[in-house]
Amino acid sequence: MNKPLEGIRVVECAFFVAAPSAGLNLADWGAEVIKVEPIYGEPGHRRDADGRIMTRDEYFNVYNRKKKGIALNTKDPRGMEMLYRLLEDADVFLTSYRPGALVKMGLNWEVLHEKFPKLIYAAITGFGDEGPEKDAPGFDTVAYWARSGLMQDVINRGNDVLIPPVAFGDLTCGAALAGAVGTALFNREHTGRAEKVTLSLYGLSLYSLSYMVFDVQTGGNYPASRLEPALPMMASFKCKDGKWFYMANVDHEKHYADLMRMLGREDLVEDERFKSRTAAQENREEFICMLDAEFARYTRDEVLDILKRADIAHSTINHVADNLRDPQAKANDYLKIMHMRDGVDVYVPSTPVRFGTSDMEEAGMGPLLGEDTLSVLTAAGYTAEELNHLAKENVIVGRQV
Repeated sequence: MNKPLEGIRVVECAFFVAAPSAGLNLADWGAEVIKVEPIYGEPGHRRDADGRIMTRDEYFNVYNRKKKGIALNTKDPRGMEMLYRLLEDADVFLTSYRPGALVKMGLNWEVLHEKFPKLIYAAITGFGDEGPEKDAPGFDTVAYWARSGLMQDVINRGNDVLIPPVAFGDLTCGAALAGAVGTALFNREHTGRAEKVTLSLYGLSLYSLSYMVFDVQTGGNYPASRLEPALPMMASFKCKDGKWFYMANVDHEKHYADLMRMLGREDLVEDERFKSRTAAQENREEFICMLDAEFARYTRDEVLDILKRADIAHSTINHVADNLRDPQAKANDYLKIMHMRDGVDVYVPSTPVRFGTSDMEEAGMGPLLGEDTLSVLTAAGYTAEELNHLAKENVIVGRQV
């Protein structure tokens, strides 16, 4: 894969997944990403019962692979001065700290833009830069899923609230922010201006729910029932072997007659209740129940063959674990092997946007706490004597310092 961001330096002060996953995308695209952790390590690390960072720290490694890692005590003025020195040569400052904390630390946009006018400022928040909850903690389960309506309205009516997948919204925001950083770099190249680029979990979730936001204003009612799909031939169905699939036919008139014939229901080809999209939508519960009965006569493989011959968009409804064996995922390098430090290999999803060839290199690893403190700060002009003194003063943590 091409590396369009080679030569770009990113300084990341961020925890958990949202902003770090933006840094991950930038690193995969060639940027040098320096992750700045507190001297005790960011809270996203997995720890043992004694509070020590575990050797097999999968989640931290997945979202911080290919980054350099340094550990600074930014509560000490000397640690903050070191961070400022790194920002002098940086192109991007990436953070997920809350707005109030950034002001207190002297890392808000106004301060950094005055000090470093060419520095692009990229930040993810839970609920946005303004309003009464701008400083509220906002993990993706809170701001992306619960607040927006996803957790309660994207379920089959009558069920309990959805159990949100951890970090789903974080990763969506991270990918979006990485793209926005690229746009800001392009703009700086042409205008000389550095921008503040912000994104919130809540805001992106509302954007992702655009259809439903429009729909509730024009009569839509959520949560919906499986028997009341947005389009009559866009729903999930269970086959006689107990396996599920999803069909998404958006061109009803084009495919309806052929599908009925393939299912052996020539008697329904001219049925006025179903043959047009408008009629099928007016009778959608009856229509879905009819399709339920028809698809239940076949195994899922048989149904998939019918839908393929009919050229109707469809997919098996899988479990997440099924992707580990999916030939389509393998063919596109969507999953890469990560060699953990304890010798165990795990699959991790690769960065979704590629430049040039789709071939992806090995996943790489996240940095150990302070793994690159010595090399990064030496390159920034600090002497070994200075670094050893700062380590003794607990201003930095570094390997071999």
